[in-house]
Formats: sequence, C-alpha cells, structure tokens
Amino acid sequence: MVIGWPLILAITVVLVLRWRDVDEVYLVAIVALTPFLLVPLVLADVAAWFSRSTALRIAAAAVTAACLFTVAPFDAVVGCGPSSGDGAITILTANVLASGGRAGAIAANITEADPDIVLLQEVNSRFLDELSDEQILEAWPHRSNELSAVQSRVLVWSKWPLSDLELDGQAADHYVQARVEAPQGPFVVAVLHIASPISGEDLDLWHEQFENLSRLSTAEPMVMGGDFNATEDHRPFRNLLDQGWTDVHDDKGCGPDLTWPTRGLPFPVMRLDHILVTEHFEVLSTEVGDPGGSDHHPVISRIRFADT
Repeated sequence: MVIGWPLILAITVVLVLRWRDVDEVYLVAIVALTPFLLVPLVLADVAAWFSRSTALRIAAAAVTAACLFTVAPFDAVVGCGPSSGDGAITILTANVLASGGRAGAIAANITEADPDIVLLQEVNSRFLDELSDEQILEAWPHRSNELSAVQSRVLVWSKWPLSDLELDGQAADHYVQARVEAPQGPFVVAVLHIASPISGEDLDLWHEQFENLSRLSTAEPMVMGGDFNATEDHRPFRNLLDQGWTDVHDDKGCGPDLTWPTRGLPFPVMRLDHILVTEHFEVLSTEVGDPGGSDHHPVISRIRFADT
C-alpha cells in the first residue's frame, strides 16, 4: 500500500499531461514515454491486489482502464499481417543522421526495400557524394534536389516524374513537397523534419510547425513522411491526425514500432518517424527497417489508392 498510492498518482499525472498541450521541454519528454506506464501500472496493480484498501483497489482499476484506453489503440498489435493488392506504392522514410550515418549501409537498406518513393531527412553534401559512390541513385531518377537551386536537407526521390516542387519558405531543411505522376494516379508527397523540442526556442518552433502542418489540405491524395520528433502521445501530433490524416502504423502496425534511438540505449523508446496518408489510400503493410548506422530506424509502408 505504501508504494501503491504514489504509483497511482504518478501514472495519473502523466495521463493528464498527455491530454494537455504541454509547454515545458521536460514534460514533452515525459509524455513521449506514456506507453512505458504499463511497467509501473503492473506494480501498482500488484500492490493494490495485496493491500487491504478498497479505495486503492478501485483507484488501481480506474487507472488501469484509463491507461489501457490511452496506450492500447496505438501500441497494441494492430494489423501485423500484410494485405495484398495490385497497384501498391512503396514509401520509405529515413532520417540518415547527417553527422554520422553510414551511406553505404543506408544505401543497401534502401536498395533492399526497393521503394517507389524515398523520403530522406538530415541529408548533407557528404552523404550525397557517398551515395553517388554507391551508384544507387539511378533507380530513382527524379529527385527534388535536382529541381531546385535551394539546398535542402530533406529530399524526395521518386521512380516517377516529380513536378510542382514547393519548399518551406523559412527553412529548406524542414519541408519539401512535390507532385508525383505515378502510373496508379497522381498524388502529392511531402517530406519533413520537425524541430526537436529540446529547448524553449525549439519547443516554440515545434508548436509552430505543427500548426502550419494542420493547415495542409487533405482534399486530394497526399502522402507525408519524415521525422516528426513527436509521438501519438503528443497532442500537436494527434491534432494533425484529426485534420484528415492516418498514420500507417495505426492501420498496419506491429506492436509499438519504436524508431528512436538506435544508440545509447538497449532499445528504442519512441516512435518519432511516421508516414501519414489521406483517406484516398489503403495501407497494405508497415514495418521498421534496419537503421544502417543512423540513430533512427526507417519506416517502410506499402499503400495503394483506396478505389484500386
């Protein structure tokens, strides 16, 4: 009983914070770890079970229900079995860690997945030069960096023609959008890298970027992927989904599908990398790939037009 009430209180505080729009850096980090509440939750339930306190047992049951309602929809096994279908479009998004990603290993992973669209973040000239040495670029002849004189750290590669290129006016390393002329039908694709909310200034930018994304139209077919530096436990990301987007993980996820970090800890603790689609698409499969030296796992998803 001594340990039960403090655990119940701590879990309740985190659950309440999850539903709020927190404005402190450390609270953003705490909220991102909401799925791991299942660990103290088990301890609280055990303490309640062996206690003689009816109030503690009722509180533990209520918090357990709230926690499962909050976490399970996003982190339980949703749909691991891939669906088949004609007209599949394979999307890969990867943060390649400009300061330390191994281009050769990342190139091998991209080649193995053989996506139709590649969305890259944290790209620099060194990485591109090393990729050129790997001689894989020929498979994706249409690339956003060749359509603009502006140097960008987020890139779109495509097997199909790109047009109507748009770059974020304030930060070319944040957002690039283009129209893809795919055999299955045209659609808009965007790659982005949202600011990491590790300081007060970056947290303000994080909120601003999510507000800008929420204004994107979902009236026409569109795919958006990249490093969002947010999980579905962050309210700004959930607000974005409410604008007509589906996270491919929610349709075809396999467990938590955590993507960051691949270094420094025994296992990843957050799913920061996402692929979002509008209602025009059906998700056939979703998986995380080998990081290839980056600190992020890539996300690979097969989608197709819903009316195919």
